[in-house]
Amino acid sequence: RRRPGMLAALAREAANSAWVEKAVRASPLDQRDDIKRVLELAVRAGRDWEVQTTDFLNPILLETAAVALKANPDGLTSMRWGGHEHAERAKLLLGRSEIMEAVNLNDSSTLDLYGVVPVMIGGNFKFEAAGHRDLLGAILGSGVRREHVGDIFILPQKGALIFAT
Repeated sequence: RRRPGMLAALAREAANSAWVEKAVRASPLDQRDDIKRVLELAVRAGRDWEVQTTDFLNPILLETAAVALKANPDGLTSMRWGGHEHAERAKLLLGRSEIMEAVNLNDSSTLDLYGVVPVMIGGNFKFEAAGHRDLLGAILGSGVRREHVGDIFILPQKGALIFAT
């Protein structure tokens, strides 16, 4: 026997499933799996009343996900966070609008709270400069997945600042 609250939860789950499937079908073919993963994470954040974060996403996927989230029926919203205000590669923080209002990304004490930390890479680069491609290749070659690496800032003759998970 089902309880009345359970019926409402099942109806909400069906509505969320329909919304996610419709948004995924409207997405470009090459992004559908990623969009589905983001939207399912958003639904989980709404259901559990907490903030969920994605991996680092590229700018195109960030925009597609933001558009898809606008069609949700449950007041779910997102914020971009890549460790700094103008991040190109960023994570999406997902949750209900009531909870997201309390998120303060300008508070330096919560910099790594949402899974983004700055990593300084130093060395003697005076004689042979290391570029973005060199550093990204070294990071990925060490086994770190691309989804865990955000923006990379080259600091001439000093190294780099990398935002990562």
